[in-house]
This record gives sequence, structure tokens and C-alpha cells, in this order.
Amino acid sequence: MKYNVLWIDNEPSDSFMDDAYNNFDLNIINKENYVEGMEWLEENRENCYAVILDVNCVETSSVDESESMDVFTDYLPHVIKLCERQDHFIPWYVYTAGGYEGYETLKRTITGKRDWDPKKEDKYYRKPKDSIELLQNIKTAIVENARYVQKYKDLFELFPDLEHKSSLLRIIEIVEENKTSNSSAYNDIRKILEAVTDILKIKGFFPDDLDGLSSASYYIRQICIKGRQFLVPSYISYCYTACEDICNDGSHNGGKTPMKVDKDTSSYKAPYLIRSTFFMLSNIIVWASKLSATEDSITYRKQKVAEYNIPKFERNRKTE
Repeated sequence: MKYNVLWIDNEPSDSFMDDAYNNFDLNIINKENYVEGMEWLEENRENCYAVILDVNCVETSSVDESESMDVFTDYLPHVIKLCERQDHFIPWYVYTAGGYEGYETLKRTITGKRDWDPKKEDKYYRKPKDSIELLQNIKTAIVENARYVQKYKDLFELFPDLEHKSSLLRIIEIVEENKTSNSSAYNDIRKILEAVTDILKIKGFFPDDLDGLSSASYYIRQICIKGRQFLVPSYISYCYTACEDICNDGSHNGGKTPMKVDKDTSSYKAPYLIRSTFFMLSNIIVWASKLSATEDSITYRKQKVAEYNIPKFERNRKTE
């Protein structure tokens, strides 16, 4: 697999990009000015694994524009905003030849920001001397994410699309790195639960007019009760109900005061709630992935669910 890496530099090196591609599995996407670079990053953030920044660069593609460190200084806050969001961190690196105001100015520009490579403290990457070291460190950072994909391989297999794989990876990063107060996880948990629900609908569990996660949670419980766990095990019914309740509370506040789950998670009152919700979600994913998707099995499930004669879901109904 080749990993997309954005490189903003108006004087790109073919040998650097070839090295990255052939020896480190990095597909360098070069943009020769900051305007085009930031546009690409905004549009491809979910499929970008790292960002490399030149310091002495140009802002636009205008032939009359001169290189300036001011461009880097002006755009750095935007880079940080896009790369260091809580929901998904993209490592960014400074790779520059110098020849301008020098390292001390660069250090002052990134006041307190010495984390483009934590292992190197406050040193930036010099062009071209540090090129191999830079590429190696980028690959190492990306492999950490790849390690999570391998560790939770059975979860990723259910989702063929990049969007849901990215959501799942963001949740796993939060769990693995013990970011217990990062309530943004609930938004991604909700997205994954909705995707699993769509799959379960295709596999014959829900009516055609299913209306949201609350409706799905109701039908899961009813199928479990009326079928005496024949189609839906009680642990799946429990996990689904809990995940639906937690992620609905944690991801929906409508711009108002955050709800209980969000508040308690953000204030460290529920340090294990994200972790426990993730593992309940994992049980649902694995169960759903092992269900047969043949035409006969889907028809059979639909027939059995119809036999249970489950009352239509009403949003204000108090259910078991």
C-alpha cells in the first residue's frame, strides 16, 4: 500500500519523491504553493497520512511572486488546525534548505511547537541532508496507524469504504492512546453504528421504513425477546441498546449545553466510557460480519422477523 503525503514546495525534487515511493511506500503529492496545497489538504484530509512543509515558499502560482518565509508563517496556523484536530491527527514536518533568516527565526515562528518530530526535539529537517531520516520518520508514524489496522483487522473487514475505515481508526487511536476525555469519539461511534445498521437492514433484520438508530435499537430488542435469541443473541441486543443510547447522547447536543455523556467524558468523570462503548460496538461489528449474506439466508431472516409480528416502532413508545 502506498500512503499519500502532501508536500508543499515550489522546488520539488524528483529524486526525493522517487525515494519516498520506491523505498518507503510514500506517494508524494506535490503542490508548488500554499494556496493549492491547503486546498488539496482540505479536500483530501481523510486520505492524507502526513504533510511536509517548505519554509521559503510562495503563496500562489503567480509568476511574479517571490519566495518568502512570511508565507509559511501566515499559513502555519491553518496547517495546524487541519492536521492537529482531535478527531484525527496528521503528522506534519518541516523540510527546508534554509538560506533565509535561519533556524532561530523558524524556532520563534513555531513558539512552543517542537513536535513536528518529538524524537528530534527542536530540530527541523535540512534539505537534502536529512531527506532519508525524514522519510523514515514519516513511515514510522504511519506504520503506527497501520499497526492498529492489523490489530483490529476483523473490524475493518466489514467496511470497504475509506470514510468508515477512517472513522473506525479515529476511535481506535483514542482508545489505544488512552485519550479518555476526547468525546469526539462518540460522533464516529455513531457513524459506524449507522453503517452496521445499514448492513443489518440489507441482511434482513429491519423493515424498509426503518427510521434511525432508536428505531433499529427497538427492533433489535424485540427480535431478541420474541425469537428467544434465535436470530439476535441477548449480548448483541444489550450492546446495541447501550451503544445507541451512549452515542446519541454523546454526539447530539444541537449546539446547546452538552449532554450528560459528553460532559462527563470531557470532564474525566467517565474515563472508561469510550473504551467500553468501543468494545460493545466491536461485538456488534464482528457478529454482523459473520452473518450470511446469501439470498436464501436474507429471505429466511425476513420471514422469521415477520412471524414475530413486532408492533411498528413509535418514537414516543416506551419499550422493553
